[in-house]
Amino acid sequence: MVGMKKRAKKKLVGGQKKLDKNNDGKISGKDFAMMKRKKAMGGGSMKKRAKAMGGGMMKKRMKRGGKEGK
Repeated sequence: MVGMKKRAKKKLVGGQKKLDKNNDGKISGKDFAMMKRKKAMGGGSMKKRAKAMGGGMMKKRMKRGGKEGK
């Protein structure tokens, strides 16, 4: 088999790396299950939640370091 080349393992590129939650080099159902579980538990950052809520009071609290009042 002189003329045959070995196939190189394909690496994840771009945003695919973010989707690979269990870092096995593949995007599988397990990765999506992990993302779904994190979302159900309220995963994500406070900034994203504030933006989703329309800002308002949440933005003001974040600027003051999360304090409700002075």
